[in-house]
Amino acid sequence: MPTLNSWRDLISCRLCWKIAFAVFTLILAVESVILIPSYQRFERSMLRQIADAAIIATEPTLAASGYGTHRELLARGVAKSIGQYGILGALVAGRDSEILAGAGATASLKPQLDLALPMGEGARRSIDGAYLDVAWPSAEGLKIAVRVDTSQVAGEALAFALRIGGLVAIIVLVVTSGTMLVLHRLVLRPVLRLRESSLAAGANPDAADSHIVDPGPRDEIGELIEAHNALLGRVAASKRRDREIAEERARYQSHHEPLTGLPNRAALLEHLRQSRPGPGGAVSLYLVNLLQFRVLNASLGSARCPGWR
Repeated sequence: MPTLNSWRDLISCRLCWKIAFAVFTLILAVESVILIPSYQRFERSMLRQIADAAIIATEPTLAASGYGTHRELLARGVAKSIGQYGILGALVAGRDSEILAGAGATASLKPQLDLALPMGEGARRSIDGAYLDVAWPSAEGLKIAVRVDTSQVAGEALAFALRIGGLVAIIVLVVTSGTMLVLHRLVLRPVLRLRESSLAAGANPDAADSHIVDPGPRDEIGELIEAHNALLGRVAASKRRDREIAEERARYQSHHEPLTGLPNRAALLEHLRQSRPGPGGAVSLYLVNLLQFRVLNASLGSARCPGWR
């Protein structure tokens, strides 16, 4: 279960947000590509249902009039169909293309009679999508053309797209959040630990090996962490070795004369403190005096007496 610090790290992680945004954009683009054909299929399906409803609503009128044998009855039936199932206009023609009856908006329906195909396959929609002209042949050879209101199709198709789009957005958010959490746990959190370890080791290189990271699972990230820990160990060992060398050099310089390289008074006193006294607690000390050594040192110097080092 993520802790408060884990959530804080996740929210403040710039790399996490970049990956999440990339995943969100990619999934949203794929779902959008899928949504466009779905929208078009939904719109075609609605138009097909409207055309079928118009055909089903008109055929009983033709049957009741004897398929054109009683023109007055046919005309009344056609007029009565106006307004039902969104029918705006209807036109019926005989086998010789003679108009037998018409009602409603029929101004441009006559050319549609020439496109009469079974089941209204020759349906044609207006440019603005306000209506659909459907024409088909009846069982008795008559040609029927009707104009059906389709102004509601655009709104319903848009509502369908919004519903699908909302569902897609929820799916994208869930998938993106899940991906972000998985990446944070398996990849980004170890990377953040490596970052913190590197910064801490850089600030205190002498104790770099105290900032090693638990390698965790045996995968590429774990191998990277192990290499990082080994590097910190080598850095710390190198710093300790450099410090020991520097301390040894400082100790040597403080206990030896720079001109001759011989032990000086400090070295002698330290040696005496560390020496074990002989029988009776006595220590023998021999002093050798170099006459005028200071004058010799001042006149020649270390550059004139390299053999004395």
